[in-house]
Amino acid sequence: MMAEESDDFPKSCDVLILGTGLVESIVGAACSRIGKKVVVLDRNRFYGGDWATFSYKHLKEWVAHRLVSDLEPNLSRVLPLSLQSDEIAFDVPMTNDSSVTHISYWSYSREEDQNVVEVCTEVTNPDDSTSNSEENSEKQSNISKQLEVYEKLEKFGNRFNISLCPKFLIARAKLVKLLVESAISRYCEFLALHDLSFLYNSKLEKVPSSRADVFKNTLITLQEKRQMMRLLEFCLSQKIKFILSHLEQLEMKFTAYLQSVHAVSERLSQIIVLHVLYESIESKTKQCLAKLRVFCESLGVYSNSPYLYTMYGVGELPQCFARLNAIFGGTFVLGSQDAAAKLIVRTPRCVSRESFLTDSSVNLDQMSLEQTDAGSPDEQVSSEQRLPRVKGVMTASGRVITCDHLVCEPSYVPVSILPAFTRSKRSYLRAIFITNRRLDATKDSSVALVSIPPPLGRKHPLRLMEETPQSCATSEGFNILQAITEDEDANASPKDQIDAYVKGLLKPFSISDEEEQQLVPQVLLSLYFRYNLIESYDQESEEHTSGEDNSLKGRPPCFDNLHITCGPNSDIGFDSCVKQAEFMFSKICPDEEFLPRAPDPEDVIIGGTMEDSGTLTSSNQSEPVPDTIEPSGTEIVDLPENKEFSEISER
Repeated sequence: MMAEESDDFPKSCDVLILGTGLVESIVGAACSRIGKKVVVLDRNRFYGGDWATFSYKHLKEWVAHRLVSDLEPNLSRVLPLSLQSDEIAFDVPMTNDSSVTHISYWSYSREEDQNVVEVCTEVTNPDDSTSNSEENSEKQSNISKQLEVYEKLEKFGNRFNISLCPKFLIARAKLVKLLVESAISRYCEFLALHDLSFLYNSKLEKVPSSRADVFKNTLITLQEKRQMMRLLEFCLSQKIKFILSHLEQLEMKFTAYLQSVHAVSERLSQIIVLHVLYESIESKTKQCLAKLRVFCESLGVYSNSPYLYTMYGVGELPQCFARLNAIFGGTFVLGSQDAAAKLIVRTPRCVSRESFLTDSSVNLDQMSLEQTDAGSPDEQVSSEQRLPRVKGVMTASGRVITCDHLVCEPSYVPVSILPAFTRSKRSYLRAIFITNRRLDATKDSSVALVSIPPPLGRKHPLRLMEETPQSCATSEGFNILQAITEDEDANASPKDQIDAYVKGLLKPFSISDEEEQQLVPQVLLSLYFRYNLIESYDQESEEHTSGEDNSLKGRPPCFDNLHITCGPNSDIGFDSCVKQAEFMFSKICPDEEFLPRAPDPEDVIIGGTMEDSGTLTSSNQSEPVPDTIEPSGTEIVDLPENKEFSEISER
């Protein structure tokens, strides 16, 4: 529910969440589902944060807001706040200026259109006035046609659903299982992805994923087809579980492993790594082998590919979990007026308030280490006494909310204490193209996924997702291309790096060259930006990080009740998000079931009350009904019952 009246504004809660991203929404839904009192504050006027999906108009507003550097001063920071002797208040950033940077927005205005026409028009006889007159008339006609296109784009821009983080659900991955078992899938629609392609020698080829694709593919040889089939069978066998735990070659490059252990050709090994797994050419075996296994298990579940596309954009997923949160009593407050302005922290008894203020980040690390080196149980002090603890937040309007646990994304963490939580920082590149036609090789599908190999000097492929009006992402006559790749050069702009991949696939919009227009999609609008990802120590448990950064293992928490999420990463799926949410929920609500199935609407008794466990009174909760998701057209995705997922996990 939304808190609008001042009298209804909550003063305390069990779990306070800052932000409405996917991880925050999953944690909020899980806590609310078991009866916890959850309050969600978001400085934005929309759901999703960096996971949001926008219309064309709202995307332009988002870009304009990100480009504004001089914001109005926030007067709420000078509001009086009464603190106890052991309490400290830290300023919470009121804007998220760090996650998205280096934005460049390219659109053809009236003047730019004229310049493009002048460059593209060839003057054969400057002295001939008749020729000049015809040429000028042609220019004006071309400009009029271009303006018509942009007027149509503005007119039907509300039909666009443009996601900030393009991702796909993988059929046998964690998020699909969670959506089915919790019955949250009823709030969303999905489309099966059929078209997987990759660029090879300037031509789009089909990815050899399923058995039929392997034998229909004319690019790979007969010997490589046998190699591919043996590898797919190996990934579905029981041997892979043992190998993922004991194989000595797990730290070697995956391409070298495929060639030495499975006798796969060099070309096929590169196709698998770059265009099946969308990984770097130097990726390690353990990471790639685990992903390849999930890929193979997901083939044929809903289509010949393992992927599902979220209708109306990825921003629908956070809203699905937010809806379940609200159904079970969660409170949502959006907008800057009641956004978190100050973080109230209670200092540990063993540290004075003055020394804590001197250098909070250093003291946090020192106190964490002291906790791990504590002596016998008799000598140990409780974690609440030894570690700093978040008491609550003060909003921009001066209201104070106290909480037992605080969950937030990194942009809400005060700058002075964020370094103590930061495990690593990295960035990736994004681009959004609105085009006037489709890529030729993907014209028969509603959604397509194209992989482009790295150009000379780069290691990672570029993932290109094409969305059409049939996928409810655009208006008729327009298409969206979503590009994403790793940032390999901090000194180069996102535009320069991404354009090195898509050169030849796209061209700027122009009416003059009609013959070439029929061959290459033309870009009406392009948006480039760099996404900066902060990974904290409070995101995954040790079992989730084996084979990754071992510095996370054994790292004690800096706060007793502060849990920091991570924004959208560059992976194609959502596994890391579900892992984060599960881990944080286990710390907030130990020994509780993570997102149990919600009762079906027809089973809820009108006037029923919330039980102690947080479930609604229902007439029949013991027999869950499998969900059916019906996207537009004839494609119907039936999500399986819970039993099927448990059988798969035991194989």
